[in-house]
Amino acid sequence: LDVLVTAPGRRSASELFARARELLATLDARYTPDAAQTTVDSGDTIETARGGRIRFAKPPDAAELPDDPDAVFVDEAAAIPVRLLAALLDCGRLAFTTTVHGYEGAGRGFDVRFRDRLADTDHALTDVTLADPIRYAAGDPAEVWAFRALLLDARPAVDPLVEDVDVDDASYEALGADDLVADEHLLRETFGLLVYAHYRTEPNDLARLLDAPNLAVRALVADGHVVSVALLAREGGLDADLRADMYEGARVKGNMIPDVLTSQLRDEDAAVPVGYRVMRIATHHAVRSRGLGSRLLAAVRAEFADDADWLGVGYGATPELLSFWAENGYSTVHLSTTRNDTSGEYSAVMLAPLTHLGERLHDRHATWFATASPACSPDRA
Repeated sequence: LDVLVTAPGRRSASELFARARELLATLDARYTPDAAQTTVDSGDTIETARGGRIRFAKPPDAAELPDDPDAVFVDEAAAIPVRLLAALLDCGRLAFTTTVHGYEGAGRGFDVRFRDRLADTDHALTDVTLADPIRYAAGDPAEVWAFRALLLDARPAVDPLVEDVDVDDASYEALGADDLVADEHLLRETFGLLVYAHYRTEPNDLARLLDAPNLAVRALVADGHVVSVALLAREGGLDADLRADMYEGARVKGNMIPDVLTSQLRDEDAAVPVGYRVMRIATHHAVRSRGLGSRLLAAVRAEFADDADWLGVGYGATPELLSFWAENGYSTVHLSTTRNDTSGEYSAVMLAPLTHLGERLHDRHATWFATASPACSPDRA
């Protein structure tokens, strides 16, 4: 039996390999007691004398189902993008294990988007759920407090409360940290929507949402319920010394787009203009495809037209997402040459200029990108 194991990182699967070694040692002692060595262990691959094999591969590599494995075991599946999980469904035998609530973070994409896709396959499904905690008593007061304090149960508004909302029904609002802290209901819906829209969220993301000085939250709200939300990061506007450090390879936190354009594309002036990067944007699943996300982006553009030089975004590129951002006035200025180890996608950076300074930044990189990628004209990119 050839078993392919994958996880967000090799460390996540270390316990599985440790248990496999124990089991194989027991089987070797039972069935081949006179053999000097029946198991070959190279760390990421364990091979037995009887032809069995257990091997590890990173999620993007595992999604290709290399060497046609007999079974696939996915650990911490909620921390792996849904696209990669879906690719594994071509294997006949699979096991997905994951935490859906936890301090190490959980990706709600597994619960919200992947479980439905799994149910639509021809696989016979068996659900096993661990409800009683192992490391503490059920109902432990410290655990209950931490669960609520970290918003591990945060969710968007229930569908009936928002499913009739149209693009003209919602109002554009700036949700400051004080507003969110003062209204737990608003905070839970906002954070819950951001969590559901992303394949992985950690409790630290909540702290950054409330404390980071360069972050801003903008939302469309209808009847007191959040139907679409964007998390923005202010970037750029760096002094000459910081720009020089970045050009030499230093990482300046909170400046993802200027970092890419400066250190990778060798643009010494990329961090001069000020911009807002859309870190996350999410629309309630009950009201998607009604133009709410586009309206939110248009309102953000109008608000920051006099306060920034550009709007931007960096993400794992898919045809659907590329079309969405292009339709909202963003064009590609950079595409990575290798796939991201976590998302399994090529990372795209797109800009929408707001001022002449922003246009100069956009134009020189959009032109370079179109020249370096002949198949992509500036309009299509």
